[in-house]
Amino acid sequence: MNRLSTLLAIILPMILAACDSPKATVREIRENLNDFQRQPNIITLDTLAKSFEKIEVQIEDLKSRDRIEEADLYLRQAKLMREEYLQTRINFLKWSERQSRKSAESQ
Repeated sequence: MNRLSTLLAIILPMILAACDSPKATVREIRENLNDFQRQPNIITLDTLAKSFEKIEVQIEDLKSRDRIEEADLYLRQAKLMREEYLQTRINFLKWSERQSRKSAESQ
């Protein structure tokens, strides 16, 4: 039973991720990225992280089914959005640091 549980724990997320389309996941990432850029928060960060994991599983699924061109398309889109996401996080961290300094100086 232990092996079955381990196998299910590995395969089940892949199966669930494959049920959604990569196109919908890309749209989900874009919407969450826009939300995070407007108003950064930990919930959106967590959602983005899960969405990026999901698109990676979907891309691997496409590759395993020899849908290489489609997988490459989504891989490029995910890469660009991840770069934008990382830059947004860097900008947010810089902004947070400036706010912390201002707050410390005013006290």
